[in-house]
Amino acid sequence: MMGAMRVGIADHLGWAVAVTAGADHEVVDRRRIELVEPGLSAAPIHYDRGRLDDAAAAALVAEVRASVVRTAGAGLDELAAALPAPVVSLSLRTWPADFPVDIAVVRRPPYESRVDAIMYRKVLAELARERAWDVHLYVAKDVGGQAAARLGDRAGEVLDGPKARLGPPWTKDHRTALAAAVVAGAGSVTIRDAEAGDLPALQRVFRDASLSNAGDRAALLAHPEVLVLADTAVREGRTRVATAGGEVIGFATLAGAGGELELEDMFVAPDRMRRGVGRALVGDAARAARARGATRLVVTGNPHARAFYEAAGFETDGETPTAFGTGLRMHLDLRP
Repeated sequence: MMGAMRVGIADHLGWAVAVTAGADHEVVDRRRIELVEPGLSAAPIHYDRGRLDDAAAAALVAEVRASVVRTAGAGLDELAAALPAPVVSLSLRTWPADFPVDIAVVRRPPYESRVDAIMYRKVLAELARERAWDVHLYVAKDVGGQAAARLGDRAGEVLDGPKARLGPPWTKDHRTALAAAVVAGAGSVTIRDAEAGDLPALQRVFRDASLSNAGDRAALLAHPEVLVLADTAVREGRTRVATAGGEVIGFATLAGAGGELELEDMFVAPDRMRRGVGRALVGDAARAARARGATRLVVTGNPHARAFYEAAGFETDGETPTAFGTGLRMHLDLRP
């Protein structure tokens, strides 16, 4: 069984190797993806820094970046269309969180040799999130060992076997990209319809997650009735649960009908936060909403969760009053 598709990327300036693996780590697809249109500089900072001033360099970077959005986006869509199951994650080489963005700074060493590659990775990450794919970052020198540890006795068969089974090309890039896809599936989350027997676990996740934000805790404890999750959405078949190893670790509920659906609830167990569970639930909800013909997924988010929703592709529409303060009204565009 192929299951969900995980894509690993080994990027270069202007192109990338993409390897897709199924749930059993079998290689389903391998291909080269072009990242920029012909005729444009593949490295607008590194290759062209000597002949341009800051303003001209910024203009060239913007032109190249727009081309990457078009070209890489088309490549990812072609890949997804060729696969036997939906893509759930894209793995990319990591980059420093504090890498500078000022054009005058990044044109100087030591940044100028890295800034173009990071631009490609950031665009690929944005494109993945637009498609409701989870994004995993990996360290190239470490990911092979991490995958081998995950695979145990199967490491040689999974990581090196494709060279014999599929024939060339099977390079270091292909192996690295596959290893990254394997690691992305470690401790993988399964999402399914909620069942009546899940309710105690859902209520526990709901309470624990609600109380995990110190800024909300006192107000919620003063009204304990709001910490009790009703069974209505579960009975109506509107709730999806995330599990790992058979344990319920999060859930999301959809409401509404027509072109706009509401992400009514979305909670993750505190000890599982910041591990991709919430992103997986949002992606699942987005896919379900699209299947029902919706073009927008909307949510009233807690302000402390704004960064999470924005990283998942939501845009803020404004503020809205709630029983316990001001919430953020946000939407995710589901149109192709």
